[in-house]
Amino acid sequence: DVMAKTAQGAGLPEGLSLTEWSAHIEVLGSVRSTLDLMLPQVYEQVSEEMVVATASSTWRASHGVTMSMLERRRWKREASALVRPGLMAADLHESLKRARLEKDLWARLGGRAVPTVPPTIDEAGQACERVRAGLEKLEPVLAGSAVGGELADLSIDELTERLRRLSEAGEDLTDLPRRAEITEELDRLGLTELVGHLRRVGARRGDVAVALETAWLRGVLAAMPSRATAAALPQAPGAQRLGETLTTSTAVGLAQLDPGESYDLVVLVGAHRIGLAEAVLALSRGRQSVLIGDPAGPPPLQLDLGEDAQASGRVSVLTGTAGRLRTLRLDRVHRQPSILAGLTATMGEPESVPVDWCVASADGQELGLVHVPGGTVGAGEEGETIPAQEVEAVVALIAEHVRSLPGESLGILTVGRGMAQRVADALRAALRRSPDLAGWLTNGAPEPFAVTDLAHADHIVRDHVVLALGLARDSHGRFEHRFGTLDTNAGAQLLTLGVGRARRRLSVVSSLWAADLDEAQLQTAGGRRVARLLGAAEQASSSEADAADAREVDPVLTALVAELRGKGAQVRVPGDPQVEPDLAVTAGERRIGVLWDGDPRHGYRSELGEALTRFGWSLRRVRAEQVAADPARAAADVLR
Repeated sequence: DVMAKTAQGAGLPEGLSLTEWSAHIEVLGSVRSTLDLMLPQVYEQVSEEMVVATASSTWRASHGVTMSMLERRRWKREASALVRPGLMAADLHESLKRARLEKDLWARLGGRAVPTVPPTIDEAGQACERVRAGLEKLEPVLAGSAVGGELADLSIDELTERLRRLSEAGEDLTDLPRRAEITEELDRLGLTELVGHLRRVGARRGDVAVALETAWLRGVLAAMPSRATAAALPQAPGAQRLGETLTTSTAVGLAQLDPGESYDLVVLVGAHRIGLAEAVLALSRGRQSVLIGDPAGPPPLQLDLGEDAQASGRVSVLTGTAGRLRTLRLDRVHRQPSILAGLTATMGEPESVPVDWCVASADGQELGLVHVPGGTVGAGEEGETIPAQEVEAVVALIAEHVRSLPGESLGILTVGRGMAQRVADALRAALRRSPDLAGWLTNGAPEPFAVTDLAHADHIVRDHVVLALGLARDSHGRFEHRFGTLDTNAGAQLLTLGVGRARRRLSVVSSLWAADLDEAQLQTAGGRRVARLLGAAEQASSSEADAADAREVDPVLTALVAELRGKGAQVRVPGDPQVEPDLAVTAGERRIGVLWDGDPRHGYRSELGEALTRFGWSLRRVRAEQVAADPARAAADVLR
């Protein structure tokens, strides 16, 4: 329906396939960018003379065109009159060229009259991307079938019929949730490649145990040479091309490479967690090597995987090869909203990824502190402090999450392993009293619920993460400023890792306030980061509703706010135009971001709009003249 409305509103014929619909959306997006800067008359009045007059002398010479100075002035004036009042084109020549191209594309698509942008373009674009994402998952699976996997080019009717036939063959999907859960567990253990190998060779059920033991023994043998083989690490150049064979290696999968076999390209994923010794075998097999890892991440695990695994001081292959390989770095954070991305960056090392173009999430409440009064000391199996009140608070947060945010995935992280076990035990007891909770935990979601400690949280990325610090006072009410695992060499990186696991929101559970920590007694980097985390969580938890209401709002925008609230919507006026829309509107389950052209701080900046959409906002763009002329209609357009 939204696609049909978009085509009808734009005066375009409906697309026959996903590829055609995508072309429609791409052209409409380009037209919107042009209309953000120029008046709609540009499509009727733009001419070759305007393009030539606004070009540089170099361009005119290279294209063999001439024009007198008087003509250029006249045509420049006419071209400048097409720019919206109060705006200035950074490159009027390029803007006019783009408008002419859009006019031609519009005609080729069969569009009526001049190009226009319907208000449903963002919803249509999101619908296209959702369908494309689904088809991209299906196409590799169907590529080898009789009719092939070119789904995007099929007509809508043919695609619908083919998907219907696939859905009717659903008997094989009855055990899919259980298979997905097992697959994720195997991936977490690094056994995915071993399973793939056993499938390729047609291994029988009785061979699996032997193959697993063999792979484990190979890993141990490869790790034993350690420093003796580290010096033989090849000076592999950065990957320049993709050869005939590709193998991806993890800490466990390294042992599965056959001796003497070589590969065009070897990729080590999670290289900051792989020791030099384990990586030697894989790297020596590749003509080229690519290492993927986090320079600010925790170091490799101890080979015996004991409790002090993070304090071993072992050198990772990522650190050991620093300066020898060509390095490419991410230039921005793509996953976390602005508050969490900023917190992760400030808690990280100088190598942390910049947080350019992170925005607020649509549902807010990205970071919060759950303070648990009266934290007491209980001895855990590993000697860590485990406040019983914090354990109860974590279980209560799990139940609240299931009630209020059942559609979001959830992960519980603790500083020590003992507390993770206590939380799991308490949760099992709660399941007997709450069938709804038990049903949610076993619903076969793509990202299942998880409880683990920071040392084993590398692959635990969830929408909502609860981070329980487990720090308690002694029987006299004093805190000894001992932080357990966080006091080890890798403690600071582990805490930053925990903060970075949250995709939408992070809840920090603590029986301490930031003021309870004496800066003079914080002797480790991990302890200092705990203080920084508590301070940030406390600040984010303090309500800013009064401050938002007190912000000065443009009178025209005030009229729109009044109309929206009159229609039952909740409206918040954000304070940071760099990461939030001009208005944050909540209407039922929808979170709508309003961008309008009356705010000179960002107006219609396309990068902000794209980032807001990526982080879950439904975007609406309004013009000041529309609001001034008819606030009620403008509000209805926002809530449509």
